[in-house]
Amino acid sequence: MTHTTSRVSTQPRAEPVSTQPHAEPDPSALLLVGHGSSRAPHARVATDRVAAALRETGRFAEVHTAFLKQDPSIAEALAAITAPSVTVVPNFAGEGYFTRKVIPAALAEAGFPGTIRQTTAVGAHPRMEDIIRRRAVDALQRSGAPTEDVAVLLIGHGSSRPGGASEAANALAERLRRGCGCAGVHACFLEEAPFVTDWPTLTDAPVVIALPLLVAEGLHGSQDLPPLFGLRPEDVTDEDAPPLIGPLSAAGRTVWYWRGIGSDPDLVSVILRIAEEK
Repeated sequence: MTHTTSRVSTQPRAEPVSTQPHAEPDPSALLLVGHGSSRAPHARVATDRVAAALRETGRFAEVHTAFLKQDPSIAEALAAITAPSVTVVPNFAGEGYFTRKVIPAALAEAGFPGTIRQTTAVGAHPRMEDIIRRRAVDALQRSGAPTEDVAVLLIGHGSSRPGGASEAANALAERLRRGCGCAGVHACFLEEAPFVTDWPTLTDAPVVIALPLLVAEGLHGSQDLPPLFGLRPEDVTDEDAPPLIGPLSAAGRTVWYWRGIGSDPDLVSVILRIAEEK
């Protein structure tokens, strides 16, 4: 079979922020806040790893992590910071209840004596779209399938609350759909319709790229999603698991599955940019 060339549009990527060590670090601290999970201890791994990479850049006097569902808490992390100011970066896939309500409330209650500045969530930064586009293209190329035989599933968290939380994922799917040449780009969700559990009904494409818009392999990323695409939980939580897993077989289709975006090497550059923007 003759394979066609991928026609997924790749927008010009923003100039990357250097991640090389700096001789003169910012005197402030960086606090990376993840969701974590009391039932999935490995949910912290992605945030801990990117924090370690951020320390190696030498950009900040201190780099700490905190979690909503694991230790250390935001209050505990702030208590360990000696710098006079701290930039708080939510390591979340998008803006929502936790970034707008829970994290600000925890920061206010902690009583940090210095200055606190909370940034936008990592997943809400415009450069994250570059990562998603690149992942779609990489999987298309790895599959070797004609683009018209491939569908992309963008898997968001969504929300069971009235009004949902699907706008960003649906808008991203629409942008990716234009000029893609694929059988389709579909947004589906864990907690609102269309549900990811119904993904086989969203497309009849023989090849599917599953692209979760999740930062880490928490409870959703390790327990809920993998079985839907022919994977076991340990296939995505193993430290040696590749970022892109496939080919797999599920629902009579060939599947390529991306692990959480928290494993992407470009995330360090994105977080540095977020922290430096005023």
